[in-house]
Amino acid sequence: MKTGVKWLAALGKSAIALFIMAAASLVAGFIMIFARHDLDVYEGLYLTLYAFAMIAMFIFAIYKTNLVDSRPANRLKRQALSGFDVFWLVIIAMGLLGLTTLYLVAADAIASINSTVNEAVNEYNDSMERGAAETPDRIPNWDHWLYFFVSFLIIPLAEELMFRGVVLEAFAKVTRPRIAILMSAIIFGLLHGVSVQIGYALICGIVLGAVYWICGSIYASYLVHAVFNFFGAALYTLLDSGAVGKVSDGAMDNIFGAVFMVEMASIIPLFIAFSFLMSRHGMGRSKKQSADVAADKPISQAVESRDYYEPQRSPVPRRRIGFFALYDEDEYDMKEDSDE
Repeated sequence: MKTGVKWLAALGKSAIALFIMAAASLVAGFIMIFARHDLDVYEGLYLTLYAFAMIAMFIFAIYKTNLVDSRPANRLKRQALSGFDVFWLVIIAMGLLGLTTLYLVAADAIASINSTVNEAVNEYNDSMERGAAETPDRIPNWDHWLYFFVSFLIIPLAEELMFRGVVLEAFAKVTRPRIAILMSAIIFGLLHGVSVQIGYALICGIVLGAVYWICGSIYASYLVHAVFNFFGAALYTLLDSGAVGKVSDGAMDNIFGAVFMVEMASIIPLFIAFSFLMSRHGMGRSKKQSADVAADKPISQAVESRDYYEPQRSPVPRRRIGFFALYDEDEYDMKEDSDE
């Protein structure tokens, strides 16, 4: 009975996260309609409104609900990253782009012999062509730049907070990490809508979830997501838009030919990077820590026995207050007195 309640709570938190995304989309759409801006022309502005609305609703939900668990064992992970971590995470992002490219090449090959897949590929290609339904001169340069920055800086932040910070963490309370990562990845893939995109979004969701859990840091999954979006869509869209001046076809071929070579060369190192990160960080919580979280072990006991995920460099007990983890000075002073 208790396990069923916990599963319902996890599904409820996931539903809230999805509701926030839908509500943010509606808010952004209503603002655009009220301002009489065409969504096809000012796509960068719409994306900006959507991303910031989602982040604002996320922060509000944290303060007003238990969307993110306040217990140290289960709160949003924010472990700092080293320079080596950043290096391997960039390798993972480029290798993930390589896997995505291979996936799309395979989809194109299947599309040549299957009409249903061909329609899905054409739908995906149309969705990725910015301003395809409009003449390019109707889209102002400032909107191209807005689309560029938001697509690889703000959108990844909003999606990581939702899918890794809420959905993955919610399922991790009631099942094993690998299953939680898979479930959050399935939801992440389905939310990307276009049939062809669902497949590689599922792969991306698994990789991003694994990175988040292994490194114990939302910064890690955000970095991979941001690099992926930068080279996967944002850079090409900006150069193709003309916002930086006319870029010749030859220059475009050279730039993205080099990117393609790096992507392909990073596929095998991607697995080496995961091996390195696992040897450095482990695999998140231990079985005992996960059992303590599932058993609702009181925070005081968890703090006393150190059975929770916390950067080891900080011996000071911390208490969750709103969105931040602040030092509990009274508790720390009492501990010092008892040691004396």
